[in-house]
Amino acid sequence: TYVVLAPEHPLVEKITQPEYEKDVKNYVEKVKFESELERTSLQKEKTGVFTGAYAINPVNNEKVPIWIADYVLVTYGTGAVMAVPGHDERDFEFAKKFNLPIRKVILQPGTKEEDPLEEAYTEPGIMINSGPFNGTPSEEGIQKVIAYLEENGWGRGTIQYRLRDWLVSRQRYWGAPIPIIHCPDCGEVPVPEDQLPVELPYDVDFKPTGESPLKYHEGFLNATCPQCGKPAKREADTMDTFVCSSWYFLRYPNPKLEDRPFDSDLVNKWLPVDMYVGGAEHATMHLLYARFVNMVLHDMGYLNFEEPFAALRHQGIIKGPDGQKMSKSLGNVINPEDYLEKYGSDAFRTYLMFGFDYAAGGPWDESGMAAVDRFLNRIWRLFEVNKWVFEDQEAGSGSMGEPEKSLLRVLHHTIKRATEDLERFHFNTAIARLMELVNELYRYTTDKPNEVLNKELLKDTLEKLNILIAPFAPHLGEELWAQTGHEFSVFNQSWPQYDEKYLIEEEVELAVQINGKIRAKIVVPATASEDEIKKIAMEHDRVKEFTDGKTIIKMIVVPKRLVNIVVK
Repeated sequence: TYVVLAPEHPLVEKITQPEYEKDVKNYVEKVKFESELERTSLQKEKTGVFTGAYAINPVNNEKVPIWIADYVLVTYGTGAVMAVPGHDERDFEFAKKFNLPIRKVILQPGTKEEDPLEEAYTEPGIMINSGPFNGTPSEEGIQKVIAYLEENGWGRGTIQYRLRDWLVSRQRYWGAPIPIIHCPDCGEVPVPEDQLPVELPYDVDFKPTGESPLKYHEGFLNATCPQCGKPAKREADTMDTFVCSSWYFLRYPNPKLEDRPFDSDLVNKWLPVDMYVGGAEHATMHLLYARFVNMVLHDMGYLNFEEPFAALRHQGIIKGPDGQKMSKSLGNVINPEDYLEKYGSDAFRTYLMFGFDYAAGGPWDESGMAAVDRFLNRIWRLFEVNKWVFEDQEAGSGSMGEPEKSLLRVLHHTIKRATEDLERFHFNTAIARLMELVNELYRYTTDKPNEVLNKELLKDTLEKLNILIAPFAPHLGEELWAQTGHEFSVFNQSWPQYDEKYLIEEEVELAVQINGKIRAKIVVPATASEDEIKKIAMEHDRVKEFTDGKTIIKMIVVPKRLVNIVVK
């Protein structure tokens, strides 16, 4: 409903009408003394002046007033804002203050167009007052509006980056020296490449002066201008340490290289990094700088990849038992040594992965540690009781009945799901899958003589379980591998692969619900049609008990879940 230009925008002087020139000029002068942070603060009261000029909206030919305001920055985007006060907080505040029209163009779900706007609605909704786009979901409509404007030659879609100039100088000793020499005659002169790197002196006086200690080190500060040969001064500021930490990963493939910062051939072979694990605050700090430096090096031809990190994951925080962040002052700090002594490092490690969502974290709970300890002991006992399958003795059978088929299904489901969970950093659910496999193994082996068990299947399942548990409990995994006669090491083994054919259920159990209550459970072939399922359900004795003599109003089959019957 209006347009806002940054006070520094070059169009301001051209379009301002004579009767508004004085107000506009005074406002522009006033804004010169404000920082960008002050101007864009959400707490700052909105200010601005009208230029007396208007713009034409090309979509509907509507005339809209052009204002200037300090909350629009000439350094961001185009320095001009097409204000939509109904759906932008700053535009809303500005429009409220200066009595400018506020028009809804996105309808909030559950509201009516005539409902008053108490604040800007900034979430997705349905487009209204938008001509041919009325009724379109707003997120979908963005691309449609861009395409419409491009087709008519009124504009084009662009990506706006919020990058600002990076101030890298620091008034401190510790940091990479800035390779610039200040000459009274030649100005700022780069240090010649054959004189790089500029190294920090070690005999520095760290007396607090409010300035860099390097400024008072004559041996470092005094230099000769590379261009004219006259006395000059070296730059005393050092670079922000973020500059150094923005390329450290490029050094890893060849850390002993002495004549270059990094080995491009090796870096291009091994990088980019597949997975970067760090806190959320890294995304807008260290990682932003690292990506910037990497892209510059790519543009200069040193790297063949733009992005240094393919994926980023944030880790959660494990809190104290009281749910608060661990702190000595709160007395809720967990000492790992106490639990290592009581439960062992495998239980401790496995609990850290099982007891918490990786990204969310959560409160410490010793009962969870005890449960994990019991789980690992169950695995140990399972191998102890069934160590005969690894010995050279005649025992067991080769039968492949329903118990064996069930074990195979659970094994291959476990491999598939645990592998997928690990790839997604869902360690807690991966361990839960292994618990299900252990339960199935106990069901298969408990109270049964060796002669009726399928020796090869049991051996194969235990070996795969051994490999699957090893990343979580490495000492247990290695010990079991050795105890069962295998060569060192379990970590040299290939990761188990699942077979799709064992993931197919031959039979499924369905609940039968009659008038809202579960009355029976039926087992049907996994490939049974809806009519076949209905027939099996109606032949069940318990179903007959509740349907005989009654009229079936409705019968619905929910695949793999239930049969719902309504009778009267």
